[in-house]
Amino acid sequence: INQLGFSYITYPSAEHSRFIHSIGMANVVDRFVQAINRDHQEDGVEFAPGVKGYASFKDLKPLKESEIIHAALLHDVGHLPFSHVAEAAIVSSPSFFRFGSLPYSEFVGKAELHLGKKISLSEARSILVVLSDRFGRYYRQHIIQREDDDALLRIACLIAGQRVQEKCPNIQHIISSSAVDADKIDYVT
Repeated sequence: INQLGFSYITYPSAEHSRFIHSIGMANVVDRFVQAINRDHQEDGVEFAPGVKGYASFKDLKPLKESEIIHAALLHDVGHLPFSHVAEAAIVSSPSFFRFGSLPYSEFVGKAELHLGKKISLSEARSILVVLSDRFGRYYRQHIIQREDDDALLRIACLIAGQRVQEKCPNIQHIISSSAVDADKIDYVT
């Protein structure tokens, strides 16, 4: 699936697939995690009396470093072929499209209701894939090799730009939805 829509028709050498983008995102997020841990180790300064400096990623439990990298890898798994072009076609004629048993508006509406914010079709589909029974079985058996249903919820929160836990209310912005995030950085690196 091309990341750059139809631009490959005009610029045939402009190759940037969703797969390459997801690998790039994982690399950028891994570098962010390394920087968080490095800044914590180098920190010896107090920001204010009694307020310690940087937290390490270990301080963000139950969130694990691997989960934020997995969220980076999976953040675009719900994109359709032709990406935003296909999504625009669906949004302009929603009555023609169904997602499982639900019409488009109900499918996205349910996701938005649960999240309390507006999301795109691709984000809703990505969350649906991550929270599906089939993916959950695969993830528990082959990736983390233990029972941890909350791991998938944390990954879904990161993809949706939702708070994962109170200790760090902004860690989800590393993935996307901020002025500078891994999604945008991957485009320029």
